[in-house]
Amino acid sequence: MNKSKLRKTIPKLPFYWMEKEKTLDIIGSPQNAILQLIEEERIKGLVLNIGCGTGDNALMLAKNNLEVTCIDLSEDFIKIALEKANKYYLSGTFIAGDILDLNHDGKKFDTIIDSGLFHTLNKGDRLWYVLNLMEILRPGGTYYLLCFNDFEPGISGPKRISRMDIYELFKEGWEIKSINETIFENKMGNAKAWLATILRID
Repeated sequence: MNKSKLRKTIPKLPFYWMEKEKTLDIIGSPQNAILQLIEEERIKGLVLNIGCGTGDNALMLAKNNLEVTCIDLSEDFIKIALEKANKYYLSGTFIAGDILDLNHDGKKFDTIIDSGLFHTLNKGDRLWYVLNLMEILRPGGTYYLLCFNDFEPGISGPKRISRMDIYELFKEGWEIKSINETIFENKMGNAKAWLATILRID
């Protein structure tokens, strides 16, 4: 079986990132919300996992015979994900690069998974991020967003995202199929979260 590949790109655009916040997301296992999507066979075709961390969600996708490309700003996280993939003989492409410059080679995807990235971006970067998503997700493809919601108490850690935040950003060129309450697992415990299913339209 082919071993997983590592590509490295040079970040071209600045964006807000708190490594401490991202580290909280690393729990050593896939998110249950993502596992449910896999079990329901809602993830299809060529898959991109944005902000993949150390690869727990991505490797579960690969284990279920999905062709996965993963990207994270942290080269250290990507190296760990690659080591895991090779240890378990799972295939994938792992990219250390800027998540605000996603169109590296013109490749288009059928499904995009965002588990814990969106809620680290500041408002100014979210619009640019969504425009990037439009370039790489095929019309008819689905973007799954798992993020802290605004019912989660406190202000530390990832930003709290409201339903209105999601509707405002995905109002043109997208159809929001659902925004459901769920749990985002992290090292501090279970946080209240959204799982949004968003369709790319022409």
